[in-house]
Amino acid sequence: MRKKPIQKMWMFQLAALVLAVILAAWSPIGAGQTHPAQPESTPESQPNVSGSPTEMSESDELVGVWIPYLSLNLEEKTEEAFCSHFDNIVEEASARGFNALFVHVRPFGDALYASAYFPWSHILTGEQGKDPGYDPLAYMVEKAHAAGLQIHAWVNPLRVSLNSTPASFSPDNPYIAWQAENADYFLRCADGIYYDPGYSKVREYITAGVVEIVEHYDVDGIHFDDYFYPAGEPEADNVSYGLYCDGIEEGATPLSREEWRKSNINALVSQVYAAVKHANPQVVFGIAPTGVVSGNEPLSADVTAWCAVEGYIDYICPQLYFSTEESAPVPFDEALAGWLALPRAENVKLYIGLAAYKAGSDVDNGAWQNQSDILAREIEQGRQAGADGFVFYAWDQVVSKQASEEIDHALAVLA
Repeated sequence: MRKKPIQKMWMFQLAALVLAVILAAWSPIGAGQTHPAQPESTPESQPNVSGSPTEMSESDELVGVWIPYLSLNLEEKTEEAFCSHFDNIVEEASARGFNALFVHVRPFGDALYASAYFPWSHILTGEQGKDPGYDPLAYMVEKAHAAGLQIHAWVNPLRVSLNSTPASFSPDNPYIAWQAENADYFLRCADGIYYDPGYSKVREYITAGVVEIVEHYDVDGIHFDDYFYPAGEPEADNVSYGLYCDGIEEGATPLSREEWRKSNINALVSQVYAAVKHANPQVVFGIAPTGVVSGNEPLSADVTAWCAVEGYIDYICPQLYFSTEESAPVPFDEALAGWLALPRAENVKLYIGLAAYKAGSDVDNGAWQNQSDILAREIEQGRQAGADGFVFYAWDQVVSKQASEEIDHALAVLA
C-alpha cells in the first residue's frame, strides 16, 4: 500500500535529515592516525559467477527464508559436507514454494567467500582466516539459480564479534591488523565489538566489502539486518564523537550524539545503495530492521528516512516477530500498522519478516501452541495491507517438526 503525497512539513523534516547526512560525511581522523589499508583489487581466484536467477516481475510476490550462519555451521568442516547440506536446503526450499534465499555471507566481519577485505569465516573450517579450499558463495549462487531461486547476500555491516563469537580472530582481521594505528575504528561494547561508522574511512571500507560481492558474484540482492549502533552503549564512541565536535566551526552547534549517530548510519546506507547500483543496477539492496518502528531509535536506524526518501533502499523488511494476539512488546497488527503509517517512496517495497522460530513454542503466553494458523493469518493481513512479500526466520525452524503444522498452513496460503 503506497502512501499519499508527503506534506510540506514532512519535506522540511527530510531536508534536515539530508543535512545531517552531509555533516556525517566529515571524517573524524585524529592527528597521527592513518587510514585502513584498502586492497587494490580482489583476489584473482575470486570468480565472476554467472547464473540464471528467477525472473520476478514487479507484481510477483517474494517468498523468502533467512539462512543464518548457524544453519551453515556444520560439525564436519569439509567442502563435501557444506555443498551437500546446501543442496538439501535448495531442494527443500524449492519444493516448499520459496523463491528467494537470504544467506548469511558476512556474519562477524568475516566472509563465506574470497574477500580482499575480510578474513574467511570460522564457520567454514573452525578457524577464522583459514582458506577452506573452495568458494562457498560461488557454489551457493550457482545452485540457487539452477533451481530458479533468487539468492541475496546477507551482511552484518558493523558486527565483528558478539558474546565471544568468534572465539579468536585471524591476524588479517582488520580488528587485529589496525590496532597499532586505528584502534579507535572499533566500538568495544558489553556484548561484543563493532566497527565505528563515525569514521568515513570505516564506512568506505564496509561499502567496498559490499561492492566486491556484487562485482564478483551474480547475487540478486544485498541484505542488511538490524545490527547498527549497539543499544545501551551511550559512550562507546566517545573518541569519534569528540573528534566530530572538535571539528565543528566556532559558533556552530554540533549535532547531538543521537542525531550524529543516525546521520552516520544514513551516510553508510546511502553510500552502499549508490555503490551497489553503480556496480550492478539490477541488484537490490534492502534492510530488515527491528519490528517496532520506535525500537529502531536506540540502534540509530533511521527507518523513516530510508522508507520515504529515494536513494537509501529498494525494500524494507521489518522483523514482525509477534503473534496476532498477546505478544511482547506489541501484537502483530499494531506493529504492522506502525510501518504502514510511514510515508514510503514509490520504489521502496515492503516485505514482512515472519517468526517461524516461534511456531509450536510456548512464547507469547502459549499463543503458538494453542494455534497453528498464526503465520497464515499474518500473511493474509500483510497481503490486505499491500505487502510485496514475506521472509521467514529461520531455515532450521521452517523445516523443524515442531513448526511443521504452522509452516504448512502458512505456505498453503502463499501457494
